[in-house]
Amino acid sequence: MSNNFNVRSLGPLEASIVLTLVENGASVTDAREITSIVGNQIQARSAVKRLIAKGWLTRLGGRRYAIVPPNYGAENIGDYNTLALASMAETPSYIGWWSAAAHHSFTTQVPMIIHVATTRQLPDRLINDTKIEFHRLHPRKFFGMQEVVSFGRTLRVSDREKTVLDCVDRLDLCGGPSEAVRIVFTAAPHLDFDKLLRDARRMESVSLLQRLGFFLDVAEVTELSTIRDKLREDIPKSARSRIGALERREGDIGYIPDWNLNVNITQSQLLGNLPFGTATRRMPA
Repeated sequence: MSNNFNVRSLGPLEASIVLTLVENGASVTDAREITSIVGNQIQARSAVKRLIAKGWLTRLGGRRYAIVPPNYGAENIGDYNTLALASMAETPSYIGWWSAAAHHSFTTQVPMIIHVATTRQLPDRLINDTKIEFHRLHPRKFFGMQEVVSFGRTLRVSDREKTVLDCVDRLDLCGGPSEAVRIVFTAAPHLDFDKLLRDARRMESVSLLQRLGFFLDVAEVTELSTIRDKLREDIPKSARSRIGALERREGDIGYIPDWNLNVNITQSQLLGNLPFGTATRRMPA
């Protein structure tokens, strides 16, 4: 008689594993923990395969598994909360950059890749056929995450201020300069600007401060007035930074003295993702 994996049944050994994990309040487990429960490595490996097939475990990579708890029901329908699963794939970690911006509704785009901040370098992997990219952060930049509940799963994601800062810091992980401006513009009404300044300083990156000030200027964020002078004070007069191509081309915005910033993209390229277009925007001095 063939096994019916459409129903999440449990044999005696499998039940022992699941009940032990649930009683311990675990949401994630790994091969070592399951082996310690079973007491035999070969039996543990076999049990893991059956629990995955029956819908009690979901692969996270690196011999790490998300537990699909009993309250998910008897049917083996899978766990498709990929954002939460990506967050669970490594500890410590958090969902960041464009993925976090989408979570906070700072962008209308749906990123095809989930970006995860970690403290060590890990290879990319697939979860539910979605590419997960891990990005190792320097300890001074690894902060500003919060836990939120999403469809019954707890996930770690950067908070609003840190999401904006991460995107401004790594334009390549948020869709580029134009998308970063849109994220800043959309996020602005929801930000604590004193916290934004504190967190920006904590990251210890002059180029981040230059880009942040410029993007806030371009998006005409009125709240910028509360921190603008403080941002500029933190930027050495000799500091130079760049957005866009290595060399300025005809039509590019060019040098912005206020922020000691070379902007080697055109105004239409920079502002193309803003909901109101480019007509009413003026570049800062």
